[in-house]
Amino acid sequence: MNNKKTNKWDEKAKNYARYSPCKNSFEANVLEAVKKMGISFEDKTILDVGCGTGVYTIRVAKVAKSVDGLDFSQNMLQILRDDALDLGIENIKTHHTTWSDFDMKNRIYDIALCTMSPAVKSEKELEKFHSSASIKIYLGWAGVRDNTILDDLFLAHNSVYTPPNGAKRVKKWLQTEDIKYQLENFEELKIKIRSFKEAVENYTWHLNVRGLEPDTKKIKKILESLRDEDGNIREQTINKMDLIVW
Repeated sequence: MNNKKTNKWDEKAKNYARYSPCKNSFEANVLEAVKKMGISFEDKTILDVGCGTGVYTIRVAKVAKSVDGLDFSQNMLQILRDDALDLGIENIKTHHTTWSDFDMKNRIYDIALCTMSPAVKSEKELEKFHSSASIKIYLGWAGVRDNTILDDLFLAHNSVYTPPNGAKRVKKWLQTEDIKYQLENFEELKIKIRSFKEAVENYTWHLNVRGLEPDTKKIKKILESLRDEDGNIREQTINKMDLIVW
């Protein structure tokens, strides 16, 4: 396991989105789309690859027979366990591991889930995901993450921010393997208000996880001009994602 990268995601855990029961949330809309595709989680065995803090894990666990959630961030898994405990959900088992290292012990799940996670990235890992369950659900970036602050910060560090596009890779692999799939596109407008300190930490993390050496002075200079009357930073992001089911 790559401990350096693991630590970066552990750092992110404290400010990462966590389960919300809101019926109009983005996660609820995604699972509603899955339902309309004719897929039910009820009484099913579920594998959640790159489950993070469990924003989808907990939702499906409420009706599933069992859920195995794996992630290489121990801190994110702890948040998942804490939230599940608070809700009285007892059918989730967490695994602190990478997807490539996870031993399924020849088990085939009813449904495998991977949502907004870099866990399934190589062709070998995608093949493993394909073989892990009868039904596969992948929600990934579709090459659009419009955030002017990120753009400016990367340029200030002599780099260009390139939005992730895992969905394109998955679709290409499925087409190459002549595997039919269902597809739905999602667009999300996300607005986040952060304190100045939280914003510095957030954008430092984004630069760090892309392998850049963050310059705190440059980060603060750019963010300083964006403070609102309360001293906070208002972040607006437009994301595009693809829901791929096969």
